[in-house]
Amino acid sequence: MAKDYIAHAVAFINEIASLLPRVLSYRELFRLAYEYSHTHDCKVRVQQGISRIVFVASDYVVKLDRDSEYNEFGNCETEYEMYHFMVEHGYGEYFAPVTKVTVNYHDFYIMPKVSGIHETDGEAWEWIAEKDETAADFIADNVDDLHNGNYGWENGHPVIIDYACKRLA
Repeated sequence: MAKDYIAHAVAFINEIASLLPRVLSYRELFRLAYEYSHTHDCKVRVQQGISRIVFVASDYVVKLDRDSEYNEFGNCETEYEMYHFMVEHGYGEYFAPVTKVTVNYHDFYIMPKVSGIHETDGEAWEWIAEKDETAADFIADNVDDLHNGNYGWENGHPVIIDYACKRLA
């Protein structure tokens, strides 16, 4: 997998990081992404999750934690730790990789943009379980919130893209 998406994401992060020392509202984040999209000839959408803001571009996704009462259930750092935990146990191939970048004291989490999100209809989990039952059991024992909307497709196989809710102690 080409790592060009990381360079593209870092350029975006460097552009917006200077604006983050002050608290930005969701509306301001939308405006920021809109302006970036128009000045850099790329489309960046902003989405809001239960505990984070997500910037979605054509080849990358940048996640940024937001203050939320739900952070106790998992946040971007949890996802970063979970990815490395799965890699250490030999199951990293089933997860979209996450790279952490810190700029102006803010942590940003970069993932490749995958396709087919919300289109897996259960077949992603079935594919993982059929390929490696041990991996499926290990993942199910350690990752909460494994619903169809948390998978995407990369290089012809499913990957889990949202795995911040965890059971690790």
